[in-house]
Amino acid sequence: MKLLRLITLGLLAALVISLSSCQKDPVPTDSLAYIPAHAASVSTFNLQQLMDKADYPTLVQTPGFQKMVSDIAEDNPTLAAIVANPEQSGVDLSQNVYLSTLLSDTDEPLMVFSASLSDTAAFGRMIRSTEIKALPASQPFNYATTPDDGAMAWNGKVALLAVSQNKEDVQGRLKALLDNSSKASIAQNTSLRKHLNGDYDLLNWLSSDFILRSERIKSGGALLNYSEEDLQGQHIAHTLTFEKGYVNSEVALDLQGQIKNDLSMLFKDEVKTDFATLAPAGTPMFMLTAAFDITGLNQLLIEKYTKGMAEESLAAFGFDVEGLIDELDGDIMLAAYDELNIIFAAKLKDEARFLNNLNAAAAEGSLDQLSDRRFRFLKFRKGAPADSTGQSQSIDIEGQILIQDGLLYLASNPDLLKQVESGDTGLTGTVADAMGEVMMEQIFTAIGTPVALSKWDDDLRRIEDVRAGATREGVQFRVDLEEKEMNSLRYLIEQIQEEEASEL
Repeated sequence: MKLLRLITLGLLAALVISLSSCQKDPVPTDSLAYIPAHAASVSTFNLQQLMDKADYPTLVQTPGFQKMVSDIAEDNPTLAAIVANPEQSGVDLSQNVYLSTLLSDTDEPLMVFSASLSDTAAFGRMIRSTEIKALPASQPFNYATTPDDGAMAWNGKVALLAVSQNKEDVQGRLKALLDNSSKASIAQNTSLRKHLNGDYDLLNWLSSDFILRSERIKSGGALLNYSEEDLQGQHIAHTLTFEKGYVNSEVALDLQGQIKNDLSMLFKDEVKTDFATLAPAGTPMFMLTAAFDITGLNQLLIEKYTKGMAEESLAAFGFDVEGLIDELDGDIMLAAYDELNIIFAAKLKDEARFLNNLNAAAAEGSLDQLSDRRFRFLKFRKGAPADSTGQSQSIDIEGQILIQDGLLYLASNPDLLKQVESGDTGLTGTVADAMGEVMMEQIFTAIGTPVALSKWDDDLRRIEDVRAGATREGVQFRVDLEEKEMNSLRYLIEQIQEEEASEL
């Protein structure tokens, strides 16, 4: 019994420790501790990680980098000095650096760049070597003004660089920030702390304070029937990570209350229709699937917010909103084979009933009935001016509807619908293969190959494909580049340098 009791107590202790570690992320003690709790946004830069991925020691030697430093110096000599020689700047490269936005009802917005210091004396020497005017230290911190509308202050631990339209009160506001280290800080915000502990190169965190401080955005929220209380306490976090061969971007929504409930009403958890096998055969350059919750969509957007606009739009084609909503299951697809051949598909709850509605619309003259399952709702032709050879071209678009296999198809080219009618379906190629792996596991999935459009924009040839997906947890966006052996950050920097050099 004694052994059993000891085991039980040990298990309980382990449980308490694990719960404590899960619920209490460590509060950052770096320069973020000096940013007050009312900060509306915080951008975080994983400095050392970014430098490693860019191969900084070789990057600084390139002509393009030297020109960039020169351009930065024209507006911000302090930042230029840090960028040119970070190892000797006195900035602690092992710590994150932050760019925060402070909004107030009474003061001008203040942008604050904050960094931890490893060598205060070295940082002071760097400041004195620039065009920044350092002022006598009458406070327990150093203060200097910059050639633009900025100012900076630093003590033995951190440096703060601030920019405001009202330069007169910047010194006082910087002093208040340096005195704030032991008081309420944005570093204690639970949402921000959670995301700071993730894996990222850049983190952008936004509080709903941005909305509450903007009359234009706040009035838009009022139009959507959200009160100021509904808008409070909402957060969005965006991360950017540079990997070898691709860039990954993620958005997490830390929402609560009515806004979270409303958003959850719009979507189901995943698409259940295998659109890759039901779409017209071919190799798409873009494909999108989504799983809407039709009942919630109707209640939230159509009944509550659009206030009759959707009804008026659909009435032109002989549809009423309630009738259309009742027939759709919620799964949808959009596929583009090229810039002119595009098809949309939606899963129907009752194929026969929806077909009866189309027949009724055709009888009233709202649609042209082409067969028992095909209808035309749009026919458009536009002539184009003659080209250099004297030949003129025209653009023909004929929008048609097809009902088949429990799906509503809408296409800009009738040939796509003929393929479906004849059973010539099933997508192939890299986009289709990638979609087949994930589209039935996510709320939303979109994959495209921009290189297919490189004849209009040569830059697109550098992008192999673009992927986006969404679950209840958030949204992920990934860009795969043509260069697979180099980190994407270094590759993108080199591409920018090449373009700038070619423009000289």
